[in-house]
Amino acid sequence: AGAAVGAAIGYSLDQQAKEVAQVLNTDVDNSPTAERNPNNDLVVSNTDKFVKIMFRSQRMFATNSPTPTSSARVEIQNMLPVFRKYPNMIIQTVGHTDNRGSYEYNLRLSEQRASSVGNILKYGGINNPIYSKGCSFSKPIAPNTNSRNWALNRRVEVYLYPNQQSVIDPCRN
Repeated sequence: AGAAVGAAIGYSLDQQAKEVAQVLNTDVDNSPTAERNPNNDLVVSNTDKFVKIMFRSQRMFATNSPTPTSSARVEIQNMLPVFRKYPNMIIQTVGHTDNRGSYEYNLRLSEQRASSVGNILKYGGINNPIYSKGCSFSKPIAPNTNSRNWALNRRVEVYLYPNQQSVIDPCRN
């Protein structure tokens, strides 16, 4: 029975990833290099434990701003119909920053960014549990060496989990 449950969860996560990718006009990309590719502003991937949507647009957040840009808000809102189909999933929004400024300042900013995205989901009618977490600049995906890379590191990731046991600490894993 455990294998059947695991297979059902895996299918559901595969399906969720495909549906999210479709509304965001992209594909599911589980290759290990997808997130590190500087040309990918948006990556939808999944494992056997979660679906991950990474918004890494240079226009996601302005420097020092916790508020998503209007174009970022539209992308986040585009996911609402898919999320409504899965009322039992757990959602985690995770904010990241570039490395300019202190760790503590960036921790607060990354938490505010994650909360901003979570609030867009809540105000959009998503009633699922939504957890928000900030990682400061502890998980860069591009070297913090120039303005383009700083912008890429100012990102939010949205994780979709089938159950509480699947939830990870994305600042550590």
